[in-house]
Amino acid sequence: MGFVRLDDLNDPTPLFGLRFSEAHRGKGPAAPILTALMAHVFSALPEVDRFELFGQ
Repeated sequence: MGFVRLDDLNDPTPLFGLRFSEAHRGKGPAAPILTALMAHVFSALPEVDRFELFGQ
């Protein structure tokens, strides 16, 4: 399906990457994955108020 990568978790603005295999692109899996990722990052790292996408 793909993978999620979190990076720079000690930085005030951590980074994330989200990649899908071609078979899963455009089929809607990103929204629930990003919702879960945001919930995890913001609850585990209360000092973080945003995080950014890295890569293309």
